Amino acid sequence: MLWRVPSLGKYWTAHKGPANRLAFGELVRSGRASGVLAIRDGAAIGWCSTGPRPDFQYLARSRLIPTGGSEARWSVTCFFVEKSQRGNGVAGKLLQGAVALAHSRHADAIEGYPVMSAATRTPDVFAHTGVVRLFEAAGFKLVACAGSRSVYRLELQRNAA
Repeated sequence: MLWRVPSLGKYWTAHKGPANRLAFGELVRSGRASGVLAIRDGAAIGWCSTGPRPDFQYLARSRLIPTGGSEARWSVTCFFVEKSQRGNGVAGKLLQGAVALAHSRHADAIEGYPVMSAATRTPDVFAHTGVVRLFEAAGFKLVACAGSRSVYRLELQRNAA
């Protein structure tokens, strides 16, 4: 939800926890939030938050992540994979699903903001936006470095009408 709220600081402190869960539930029910789920044996084991870049107010506030580009650009802002399922390719499948969703909604590009880490294994607490190798394996290209994050983008081909 951090990527979607109008500001951090006092607003974030006042709304974190149950208030954010309720607000996010309302966004989902209203159709204003999009993403993809990973389901195994009838149970959700992971999810990926994705949608049009303007849906994520954090990006407009960021002094490090470049702005601009097409209004049809999508963003991948967050992954969650159940601990018992990590390391099994679930995040890669979620990213593939995010790309497919963006393409089906006529996005011209999709970008992610993985943490840059020199460590062989990025600690889970820092990996919620994905890791560089995940985006590179899916064909995304590095377009900018933004502090401890990087900006990876995949240009999408629009189908000719």
